[in-house]
Amino acid sequence: MLLSSPSFPPSARAPLATPGPGPEGLAGWLLLPALALLTAPLYLLADAARTVHQLLQPGAWEQLASPAAAGYHPLLPSLLHFEILAGVVGFVVGVWAAVAFFRRRASAPGRVIAFFGLALGLQGIGALWAGQLPVAWGAGTNPWRAAVPLALLCAVGVPYLLASRRVANTFTR
Repeated sequence: MLLSSPSFPPSARAPLATPGPGPEGLAGWLLLPALALLTAPLYLLADAARTVHQLLQPGAWEQLASPAAAGYHPLLPSLLHFEILAGVVGFVVGVWAAVAFFRRRASAPGRVIAFFGLALGLQGIGALWAGQLPVAWGAGTNPWRAAVPLALLCAVGVPYLLASRRVANTFTR
């Protein structure tokens, strides 16, 4: 691992914030990641379930996966599989992070950062993939639209989880 090499001094490997006097508890700005951890996994699972439900309608899969169908595109079936898998994986990782977060485990900030990064990465891959489909843009939808809130959450939440005294004081178990 790069940070464990002798070229990095121990201070570069230490967390940015250390426990000490100051605020603690699930309050203040920690309420925003808490809200994200309560809603995002459920949204991801609901989105995957919605996709599965639509695919289970009579004739739906044949319309999407048959080269003879009017709306067929060779990337569409694999994109739908990816969306379902991404929703399930996102749900599992989100619950894994939420359990550590609400139990105030010391591993919670890292798990939450991993979940936020995974959600953003999966959304970006899905948007790149969907952008290759002419139907995605023709329908008036932008596949990158959902990535913007996730990018903002990562841009604000990750530095906060790394540097906040409240985070260092709260997640100590």
